[in-house]
Amino acid sequence: MLEFVQFVNNVPEYAYDRLTEYSFKVKLLKNLMTPGDSDLQWTVGRNFKNQMKINNDTINFFKSLYWDYQVSEENIITIIESGEWNGLTRKNLLSRALKSRRWYEIKKILSAELLKEALSEDVLKTLFPKSLSRQYNYVKKLLYQ
Repeated sequence: MLEFVQFVNNVPEYAYDRLTEYSFKVKLLKNLMTPGDSDLQWTVGRNFKNQMKINNDTINFFKSLYWDYQVSEENIITIIESGEWNGLTRKNLLSRALKSRRWYEIKKILSAELLKEALSEDVLKTLFPKSLSRQYNYVKKLLYQ
């Protein structure tokens, strides 16, 4: 297993375009993981140049946002990768994160790409109360303008 992990983590940059299948690395590593591999991180995303590292803490963070649904680790990864699973969307996931978690926790967990998406107008307009939406609009202005 160690050789496989080293191979996948050391893919040369010219080979990125050949590894664009949604969860190639996630599924292969997940099937090879053992209970002692809790610090092993999974890479999620269509393009490995823009990687988001997901460890058990990150998955637990996202799972806790859906406390009212039966959502597995694979479902969370599917929502992050493809944007939807069984009616649950990435927009809804990000909205729940902004509504229920502290800013520094969100900033620590989300990749730069997901953070930018979380601060998009589509997500911010779903926030309640509106004062929370205004606060995140201010954060968006500070970060991206």
